[in-house]
Amino acid sequence: MSALIKVLVVDDSASTRGMLREALSMDGTIDVVGEAASGPEAVTRSGEVTPDVVLMDVRMPGGSGVDAAREIMSRDPATKIVR
Repeated sequence: MSALIKVLVVDDSASTRGMLREALSMDGTIDVVGEAASGPEAVTRSGEVTPDVVLMDVRMPGGSGVDAAREIMSRDPATKIVR
């Protein structure tokens, strides 16, 4: 059995996060390990759950996804970011 891909979903819309969580969970090889609603929250959650992949909304109130992606990659270069 293959290892699950750990994913962090980041979007300011709770409904979008829920939809992505549900869709990704159907795959069977993806484990959604967390969610965040802002850039700063994404940086914090990424440090807590150490995802393999972060699905990042680019425009969010309270901090851009681009800035958060840079910070996450500087802390853990192995983390892949999908914007």
